[in-house]
Amino acid sequence: MSKHEIKNDQTGASLTRREFLVATASVAAASATMQAQASQPQRSASNSMFRTVETASGKVQGIVDGPVVEFRGIPYGASTAGSNRFMPPRKPASWAGVRECFGHGPISPQGSLPGWDFRTEYFQL
Repeated sequence: MSKHEIKNDQTGASLTRREFLVATASVAAASATMQAQASQPQRSASNSMFRTVETASGKVQGIVDGPVVEFRGIPYGASTAGSNRFMPPRKPASWAGVRECFGHGPISPQGSLPGWDFRTEYFQL
């Protein structure tokens, strides 16, 4: 028996160090693959790209991006324009059906100053 062999005293079988490491790595990889497959939720093939959930204001539909579901542009409050300016927030209006939440909503209005572009300055911070 060479110095790199591992001998089992009960069966008398021996493995080289390389054979032992390959066998151990194979078992670990198979176990990790089975755990990853078991932890993923089962989805129907026809609707695997989108996910719909119920909120207090109505149903919203988002996009599945790997293990993450993205819901963008969900209204979290009513408009703050006009008489609602500087008032406590109000709940958003409810909607019927499913609201597609695939993109961000409009940006807040920004005042412009001569010689200053907020988009350029913002990204340089």
